This record gives sequence, structure tokens and C-alpha cells, in this order.
Amino acid sequence: MKKLFIEQFKGWRLQEIAWLIFCISAISGFSLYFGDNAIGITAAITGMAYTILAGKGKVACFLFGIINTPIYAYMAFNAGYYGDFALNLYYFIMMFPGLYFWLRNSSSDPEEGIKRTRLSTIKRVILSILIIGFILPVWLILNKLGGSSPLCDAATNVLSIAAMILTIRRAIEEWILWIIVNSIEIIMWYKAWINGDGAISLLLMWLLFLINGIYLLSLWLRVERKSKMNAKTQLRKKMRSLRKALSPTEKNTLSKNICEKLLTDKDIAQAKTIAVYFASPDEIDLNDLIKASLARNATIVAPMWNGKSYDLAKVKGLSSEFLKEGPMHILEPKEPNIVHPNEVDAWIIPGLAFTLDGKRLGYGGGWYDRLLAKSNPLSAKIAVAHTFQVVDDIPTEKHDIRLNRIITTT
Repeated sequence: MKKLFIEQFKGWRLQEIAWLIFCISAISGFSLYFGDNAIGITAAITGMAYTILAGKGKVACFLFGIINTPIYAYMAFNAGYYGDFALNLYYFIMMFPGLYFWLRNSSSDPEEGIKRTRLSTIKRVILSILIIGFILPVWLILNKLGGSSPLCDAATNVLSIAAMILTIRRAIEEWILWIIVNSIEIIMWYKAWINGDGAISLLLMWLLFLINGIYLLSLWLRVERKSKMNAKTQLRKKMRSLRKALSPTEKNTLSKNICEKLLTDKDIAQAKTIAVYFASPDEIDLNDLIKASLARNATIVAPMWNGKSYDLAKVKGLSSEFLKEGPMHILEPKEPNIVHPNEVDAWIIPGLAFTLDGKRLGYGGGWYDRLLAKSNPLSAKIAVAHTFQVVDDIPTEKHDIRLNRIITTT
């Protein structure tokens, strides 16, 4: 327990601590000035602590949530927001599975706090349809009960239920939903305050929640990018080490094995133009394939540095008459006989790691992604790899191009 407590205070930036202190001080000060009671002040302070700690990925947020939700439910009931009342009872229950799942998915990085996830496109579409589909019936029920602002109340309830589920799943999309909820809640509690049914501390709390939501969304995006970069760095280091451990004899044997498989591949055999690469010392060597493909009069192209980026240039042979040393001491065509990537029928692509569904981890420059972005969508994109280079998952970016399949050494 002591270790868990200490972990909650790791990975904080000075400005984040200052913001936490400012938010709590501001709520307390305004509440005292406007004469709010102890219940309203407690609800506002614990709610703010929950939000900021959740944004930091700290599991202690749920402890504050366990205090906040029953108090807030009581105040919502008195204000006639029956939807908000029921919602906070739901929040109270969800605090416990949230605490459990966040503890199970804690990150070793203090700044990250927990391991974050992101919804797939299809899940986002389904979620949007479900949210819209549920708002109408909830609105009708709340309207029949005679609650205050039934449409706003229904929207915040449905959106909040979805957002809470995403919170437990540690999905970054939760913050988009919370931003929408916070905006609606500001309108609701302003009306309640004007009518004398709400506390100014709660109105201020929701305003600060909105500012927090916008900031915390940007924070989660930044942490997600950092987490991806760290994961890629570690995977690159591991794969480089494994490749380097192969003896020259093993590398030669495995390279010939790959070339034999490629020469019997249907897409390669039928391709008129094939994009290849010239291997670095630890990569799979394609020279046997290049020789055989040139012998059948296929057009072979390979990356060639133009001073700013890579083009594809024709390969006419493997001797020094046709090749020169390029950047990183890797061979490339000597003559700039450029071929547009769209003209390539089949690509043979190197990399450090791959997944069976076509994800690729390159060396970090993004050169192949830029070339493949200009390629014919119908062209075959084939990775060649040692068996150990095939992994379960690789962090990807929007610009990353998926490959069709992998040919391995076994």
C-alpha cells in the first residue's frame, strides 16, 4: 500500500502540480465566498482530484471517486436531476472494477501511469450509433418523470455511461466524450445556480473539468506517442541484437533459402517490375533473386538517394560498373534511371519486425512508407524476415503502410 501511495506522486510535472493546487484552491475559495455548504465543497474538491488523477493515469483517482459519487448523487437528486442522480450511483459501482483493471494494467513508466488503449474505427462507429440510439428513449423517460432539462440530462447520462466504460478500458477516446459531457453540464448547473438549486462550486468545478478535459486529452495523446516510441525503440534494439547474433554462414544459408522461396512465388514470377533492396550486413541478401530476375528480363529497381529522399532507380547488374555505395554504406544504382513507385508490380521489403497482419517496424526514417504511399494499391508488398522477426504486435502510425504477407526463413 505504501508503494502504491508513493507511485501516485511520480511522473508529475511542476506545472501539473501547480494546476492541481490551483483548481482545488479556486473551488474552495469560490465555495466559501458564495456560502456553499461542506457537502458541495467536498463534492467539488473530490471530483476535481478524481479528474486530474485519472488524467495522469493514477489509480488513486478511484479512491476520490468513491467519495465523490455518492455525495454528488445526493446533490443531483435535490436539484431534480434524476438522470444525474442515477448516473452517479452507476459511477460509484464502476469505481471498483475501474480500480481493479487499472491496477492490473499499471505501467512501469511513472509519467504514463497506466497502459493506454485506442478504439478501432469500427468500434468508434458502433459506439457513436449506440450513443445516439440511447439518448432519445432516456430523454423520453426523464421528461415523463418531470426532471429539469431532460434532454441535456439524457445526453450527459448516455455519454457519461459510455465514457466511464472507456475509462475502465483505458481508451483515449474517453476524453472526447468527457469534454462533451462537461460542456453540457456547465449549461445545466448554470441554470440550477440561477434558480437557486445548485452550488457555484459545482458550476466552477464543471468549468475546470472542461479545461482539464481538453488538457488531459492532449496529455494522453502525448503520452501515447511517447509510449509508442519507447516500445519501438526497445523492439528495434532487440531485433538488431538477434540478427547480429547470426553467424556469416547462417546469414548466407538463410538468405539463399529466402531467395529460393521468392523465385517460386507467383507474384514475383509474374511481375514485370520488382522493387528490391540492397542488404546491410545483417539483412537478408537478395542478390540471388536479383540475378535470376535480371536473367528473365524483369525490370529491377532499388532505392537511390537523391540528396533529400529516396527514389527508385533501375538496377542493371551487381558489379561496381552498375552500383555505388550510398548513405549508411549500402549499395544503390549508380545511374539515376528513375522509375515511379506506381509502376512496380511487386515489392520486397526489409525491416526489423513484422506481424502476420502486415504491420512493419522499419528503421525509423519512414523512407519506405513514403515510397509505398505512391505505389499501386494492387501491387504485391512482401516482407522478408527471419522467423524471430515475426511478433504479435507493433505500434503503428496513420502513415504506416500495411504489407500483404511475409516470407520467412522457415
